[in-house]
Amino acid sequence: MNKVIVAIGGIGVALSISSVTLAQAVDRYLTVEPTREGVSYRPAQGFSYDLGSKRAVGFFVSQDNQCGLTVLVGETVDPESRALAPSAARLNVTLATGQSAEVASQEGRTIRVTCIEGASAVTVAMRSTGAS
Repeated sequence: MNKVIVAIGGIGVALSISSVTLAQAVDRYLTVEPTREGVSYRPAQGFSYDLGSKRAVGFFVSQDNQCGLTVLVGETVDPESRALAPSAARLNVTLATGQSAEVASQEGRTIRVTCIEGASAVTVAMRSTGAS
């Protein structure tokens, strides 16, 4: 009987250790890294930015040392509202290292997405220029 309890206790400890390790790995992956140029995101890590009446939501994948960027731009909606949001527009673009793409709104808010060396990350910088 004691052997069974020890075995079960050992499994519990192993599960606790692997849960902590998994949680640390997930936390490291989900953590964004602010830089001088903006906020850095890893491949497949999503980002979302408020552009006024619009919202830009995107991610990128690393392919052949380039950033395959996808950004969806749609109307900002009230989460409490039961109304369906209008469909979003999708932008797909491949950026070479050092290249950037911008998404701007009429309200003067812009995000600039830049592909980092080796397509290991993208940096997203937000700026406001006032209404245009």
